Amino acid sequence: MSVVGVRKAAREGRLPCRVSASGQRLFDRADLDVFLGREPIQPEAAERVEALYCRVSGSTGQESSLANQESVLRETSRGTVFRVYRDRASGLRENRKGLTRLLDDAAAGRFTVVRVVWRDRLARFGVAYN
Repeated sequence: MSVVGVRKAAREGRLPCRVSASGQRLFDRADLDVFLGREPIQPEAAERVEALYCRVSGSTGQESSLANQESVLRETSRGTVFRVYRDRASGLRENRKGLTRLLDDAAAGRFTVVRVVWRDRLARFGVAYN
């Protein structure tokens, strides 16, 4: 289904959604499954533990962007938040402190899900982490 189709269905009330503080439409997976005629995914047996990753490219003047990313991730969380990882660095750099900590904690099994506001916050242009 296209983005335009999803927006139209939400606007017409055929697809339930809620709006975040930043104005983004948020959809529950179960509602999307019902709308698309799919079998709902059964809840995982294990507890959902989330790692939240926020990144900005510049070193100054973007504190509000980091805070906004964290706010959106926290308000849409569907599990326990283990930790918020933050970086002020290019998405092309692989030696980011926050990303390194996130990968170390992932290897140790400390959370079950990594969440970002936009995919390019984690990595840019198809580097090895996608």
